[in-house]
Amino acid sequence: MELKGTKITKWHYVGWAFLVGTGLLIYISPSEEISPKKEAQKDVSVMAFVMCKNLVKEKLISPATADFPFLDRETYNKGNQKYLIRSYVDSQNGNGALIRTNWNCEIKYNGTGATENPNSWSSELEFF
Repeated sequence: MELKGTKITKWHYVGWAFLVGTGLLIYISPSEEISPKKEAQKDVSVMAFVMCKNLVKEKLISPATADFPFLDRETYNKGNQKYLIRSYVDSQNGNGALIRTNWNCEIKYNGTGATENPNSWSSELEFF
């Protein structure tokens, strides 16, 4: 088939098929952007536990001896990136004796700044 001196080959059809296919993929692909609101709703419970551990260490007499359990903790998601974490720490007291201290930490990510930044969190810590 010829159109006024232009010979159409199978490569013309392949090229057009490629362009049309690419256009369709772009048109039908989800273009959902991550809004700050959605980003703020991620589960940050692991970072909440890390922040609570740091708060506990700050209150210990001998923070270098702090030994936290690897899995023995309770984490409750209270919604809106607020968590209640219950656990314990083994550490030395002022006399060098190893004691176990139970603690509760209620912590909330404020949604501003990096989750690694302690200033991005508000918390309450309780020992018992």
